[in-house]
Amino acid sequence: MRACDLGARVGKGSELFENVTFVEADLALRERVLHSRRSIYGHEFGFHGVDRFDESAHHLVALDETGQILAGMRILTTDPAPLEIEQFVELSSIKLPGRCVAQIGGFWVLPEHRRGRGAMLPLAMMRYAVEFGTSHGITDYVLRTHVQRLQRLYERASFRIRDDLAFDHPDWGTVFVMHLDFSKLKQRSIDGRDPVARFLWTGTRAGI
Repeated sequence: MRACDLGARVGKGSELFENVTFVEADLALRERVLHSRRSIYGHEFGFHGVDRFDESAHHLVALDETGQILAGMRILTTDPAPLEIEQFVELSSIKLPGRCVAQIGGFWVLPEHRRGRGAMLPLAMMRYAVEFGTSHGITDYVLRTHVQRLQRLYERASFRIRDDLAFDHPDWGTVFVMHLDFSKLKQRSIDGRDPVARFLWTGTRAGI
């Protein structure tokens, strides 16, 4: 598997949302996004959702015009260590020669920005994650989830369940591994029949 090009930073994302800025967090902003994740995960899932992998992760955030964090997500790469998910499952069927696989996790959106006018924000964060990935040489994203409603969100964002990689966890129960192949996402965008794929790859919002 080739190394990802992590020397550059994306900076601001595409103009997908009026008055929303998408950035990779610096150290100070990272502490704020982790604080928000602890609060939301604790309330919704019963655990804080922060671990040792956050120290080496890239943290993507959406900010409103006042600087409030509306959403956060972390991206893990295989540098300097294996992905968090590799504690539980072998990824040799995805980590093929010429591929650069990264892991999405720690994803949250403020509840008031999941519906109504803000309902597109989760997809906009995924769009920014794809932009970040393509800018850094990433070819595939993987994630794990045991929460069914989140599984549906990721499926909408073009992730596909890998039934062959599902595993049982003593605390979480059945955990699903999901995979996004950038080359397949690009092809679905070019084909023009999948408006979500087109949005994720190009930022075009028509039809979704």
